[in-house]
Amino acid sequence: MLDSAILKEACEQIFLDLNKLVKTRNNYIHEKDYVSEWTSLSNRVEYMMCELHKLSLKAHDKALLDLQQWFKGVTVNMEEIELNRTLEKSRM
Repeated sequence: MLDSAILKEACEQIFLDLNKLVKTRNNYIHEKDYVSEWTSLSNRVEYMMCELHKLSLKAHDKALLDLQQWFKGVTVNMEEIELNRTLEKSRM
């Protein structure tokens, strides 16, 4: 299951880093390479989105499987009910 607190924290940190980077765009001297910092931040966002995508698809697949199993259970119960009705009618 996706931990929304961890996701929120990671997104907030990315936002803070992005905000910091944007504020330094007009600086003549940068502590770190401006372009590589943007690339690094972009890579973090892409990685996070990929992980979120994987987790979401995994949860979706599990939900579909659970639903299919539930439908199978309903079908089995309906077949048992029909069989019981048929047996009751044949006893009469």
